[in-house]
Amino acid sequence: GGGPSVLACSDSNIAVDNLLTGLLRAGVRAVRVGRPETTSPELLLHSVDAVGAEAAAQAKLQGGNPKDAAHSARQRAIRGADVLCATCVGAGSGMLERCTFTRVLVDEAAQATELATVVALARGCQQLALVGDHCQLPPTVTSDLAAADGLGASLFDRLVDAGVPTCLLAVQYRMHPSIAAFPSACFYAGRIEDGVRPSARPPVPGFRWPRPDFPVAFVPSVGPGAREGGDGGTSKTNAQEVGVVTNILHAVLRGDGGAPGPPLTPPEIGVVTPYAGQVRLLRRARPHPAVEVASVDGFQGREKELIIISTVRSNAHGNVGFVADWRRANVALTRARRGVIIVGDPETLVHEDRAWGPLLTFLGANGCILDRPATEYPLPREGEEVRALARHICGVPDPGGRKYESAAPAAGDAVSPSARAAREEGKSPTSSRRRRRDRSRSRSRSADRSRDGKRRREGSERKEDRIKPSLPPSISVR
Repeated sequence: GGGPSVLACSDSNIAVDNLLTGLLRAGVRAVRVGRPETTSPELLLHSVDAVGAEAAAQAKLQGGNPKDAAHSARQRAIRGADVLCATCVGAGSGMLERCTFTRVLVDEAAQATELATVVALARGCQQLALVGDHCQLPPTVTSDLAAADGLGASLFDRLVDAGVPTCLLAVQYRMHPSIAAFPSACFYAGRIEDGVRPSARPPVPGFRWPRPDFPVAFVPSVGPGAREGGDGGTSKTNAQEVGVVTNILHAVLRGDGGAPGPPLTPPEIGVVTPYAGQVRLLRRARPHPAVEVASVDGFQGREKELIIISTVRSNAHGNVGFVADWRRANVALTRARRGVIIVGDPETLVHEDRAWGPLLTFLGANGCILDRPATEYPLPREGEEVRALARHICGVPDPGGRKYESAAPAAGDAVSPSARAAREEGKSPTSSRRRRRDRSRSRSRSADRSRDGKRRREGSERKEDRIKPSLPPSISVR
């Protein structure tokens, strides 16, 4: 044929591989531009650069001209495709200088800088589709000067801010509905619906889920040994959480007890943590090298059957650092298909009132904090009750304009008198607790939470992780 007219690109090599894999499964003739070492081995047959390298090697053995052979092979591969895949920057490759792409799709567009995206548009683009989620992590920009000049923004963000209409992909097909309930309410104003039934996401064997029908659990890591430490540099670690996570991994891989069914294999499990120092400790301690351990940033766009989150922060001041970034919390909480286990210090995390504090309230109300009874609310039983409670805790209006109401507490449901009184007065139990906590907080605690002091203490953490927590008015979900 005359070559592809469609360019499908993304900011990262992993995302480009995912695009190519999906296109090939759909029967589309697609090839990928990019260095062979950045391409998944199973996709090398469809790598233009790998095809060229193979042709050059053959020409050298036969006494031909390797350079000419490589060029000819690459151009044949490109002309034979309907869609070309590349990173945004890779779309500027010299081998594509004679190509025109009238239609361009950019996946994970909210994670690509505007300049990188423009590279993909510079080859005759007439129609552009940006697919992304600006409620997750923004582009990575390590230069303060570049960020100050506005070069850290994505084209996706700029167009949304300019009022360009967006199309919300409002049905999620990855997570068990109980996993999706809180992120939908907290990060997407309750607009995300479920396209998967609970029966399609059975609980993971080997872990003592507080509620087998609700595959989200918070495992408190408390006590004298629970405090965070350092790695000798600028990152944070928590040795006790490493031990807790390792014990959970051993149990899940054995599959002993808990839910019925075969145990998960190591590649089906992911361990996520915000800090590079903790990543290093967890990788050394994991029981199998195929259990993937990565930072939150490294898991964006990925999924596993089970995700274990090590939150790391545990201190007397309630300081959570960039763990307070709600977009980082969103990524961590939405990677799992069948189960999420969060390991952390609730007394520290509760002070973060944008994501982690409300999450603890939500999990406590659903009886999902290990070895602790349900608190604050009557235990919700049905899917819509769970979603309604999540919206209520996060302050999201009910779609039908109704106020949150739950049935009277069943026998055994733990509802504190203060929470009951707060409900009767029409107050949020979460805000009531926060007011009590604020009144009892010491002056030193208030000083520690001052914004300038916090920036100084956390200034050595990754600059791109410090994001103003404001929910955009319009979203596309990935």
